[in-house]
Amino acid sequence: MSNKKILIIDDEELIRHSLKTDLSAVGFTVSLAENGKEGLKKFKVDHHDAVLTDLMMAGMDGIDVLKKVKEEAPETVVIILTGFANVNSAISALRSGADDFLNKPCSTEDILIRLEREFEKKDLIARIKENEAKLRAITQTANDAIIMVNSSGEATFWNKAAERIFGYTEQEILGKDIHKRLVPETYMKAYSEHFHTFSLTGTGPVIDKTTELFALNKKGKEFPIELSLSSVRIDSEWHAVGIIKDISRRWLAEKTLRENEAQYRQFIEGTDNLVCQVDTRGKFTFVNHMAHPFFGLEPKKCLGRSLFDFIHPEDRQSTEELFNDIVQGKRERITLENRILNAIGETHDMLWTMNHHYDDENNSIVAVNSTARDITERKESEKQIWKLANFDVLTGLPNRALFMERLSQAIFQSTRTGKLLCLMFIDLDNFKNVNDSLGHQAGDDLLVEVAQRLNYCLRQTDTIARLGGDEFTVILTNITQQSDAEPVIRQLLQSLARPFIVGRDNEVHITASIGVTFCPDDATDEQTLMRYADTAMYRAKGSGKNRSAHFSPSLDQ
Repeated sequence: MSNKKILIIDDEELIRHSLKTDLSAVGFTVSLAENGKEGLKKFKVDHHDAVLTDLMMAGMDGIDVLKKVKEEAPETVVIILTGFANVNSAISALRSGADDFLNKPCSTEDILIRLEREFEKKDLIARIKENEAKLRAITQTANDAIIMVNSSGEATFWNKAAERIFGYTEQEILGKDIHKRLVPETYMKAYSEHFHTFSLTGTGPVIDKTTELFALNKKGKEFPIELSLSSVRIDSEWHAVGIIKDISRRWLAEKTLRENEAQYRQFIEGTDNLVCQVDTRGKFTFVNHMAHPFFGLEPKKCLGRSLFDFIHPEDRQSTEELFNDIVQGKRERITLENRILNAIGETHDMLWTMNHHYDDENNSIVAVNSTARDITERKESEKQIWKLANFDVLTGLPNRALFMERLSQAIFQSTRTGKLLCLMFIDLDNFKNVNDSLGHQAGDDLLVEVAQRLNYCLRQTDTIARLGGDEFTVILTNITQQSDAEPVIRQLLQSLARPFIVGRDNEVHITASIGVTFCPDDATDEQTLMRYADTAMYRAKGSGKNRSAHFSPSLDQ
């Protein structure tokens, strides 16, 4: 405890100097103040490790000093010194945040014992919190039980470790009063008093502290736990968040740290997700066993290599930009999707969660911790769903939904560039006769062949779609004048006029009627253009089929 700074605040000069002599002799650096106001001035300058303050003083009493010190530096040890007549006041001070109290006169040995105990407790809590922060930074799934309780005492979160420690499954405990199940009878009275205060204020004697006590498991057996409680306000309601360790075997702090590390390793080696850590340059410092299926390399062979070596070239720049946001402190956490290309040429779609690893001591970001899971099957399913929603199943052409989207885009492009857009409606002549005489399968085969021939006549920048039945549409873009569409129209008619072979070598002859309209010459909105093209198509069909007809205002009368 040498080099610790102690501030003694007491209005009795003899006590002040006596304590200074005794505490200085064992290595403490001691400062003195004869009243609370003077003591706080010195504390603001030096931020002492511990404050010994008399309770009853003129002006600012010990309670006021306590509150100011804890407000300025909550980690400071504050011990109240009081006369025998003020025990109740001392207890009140403890409730206000004092770490301990002693009755005057008290021996130096008593003070040293209390200081040693409080310093050791603070150091132990600090080490435990530091360890827990490191574990949480690697993965959100901790080996400790993590539970959340609302202001009614009902469980709102219950992790897997809690299931293991207490024996209750998540389904059995969520929405239930956990205190009736976990709190031994000996604690129920104190719990009832303190939890009521907590539900109103979010404060309590064990909030933001680590406490050792007993709990009940599902079998009704008591066992010791270490409980760290904090409060969080969600939707105007106070919740308690508890991190719980089973300390039945009372491990020493050093062994506890090693055991937590072993449990953490066990967890990440048992998951199907990739868990890794890279330094600020993106080079691996740790990666779990999933390196092999994802990267095609054993974990040890990944160490020192760059994460970006495995990112698909098309996704590398965007991934590096987000990674740099974390390293530069712009964002604490990101979620992103990209593709990895492993050492054996396999591609996986991945969903990543990345968090920065902050070193409080050096006040800097030293690493990035990540978890990733394979979403290849999900992405394939999404592609299939999108394809089903936007493409005709039979012909593979865009369907009505995708056609409308592309028509809207083409109209916008036409009005922006001044180029013409040509919209055609194509209806097959005599298609019903094929269905009726040769059957629906022959009709389907014919539609597939029609789609292929139409597609062959068009540029890659044009769009052909099947609206349904034997109706097709064509969008020609970026043409200068209406006559530019004529060669394409002739080619479409000629292509469809050639014989088709469907079914069992059945030769089929069909033709097509094509209605043609232009944007912006005829109209500049989707619905009007479609109506004009449909009207022109019926004019072509009524004029003898196997021909095209251009829309004119007279057709719309």
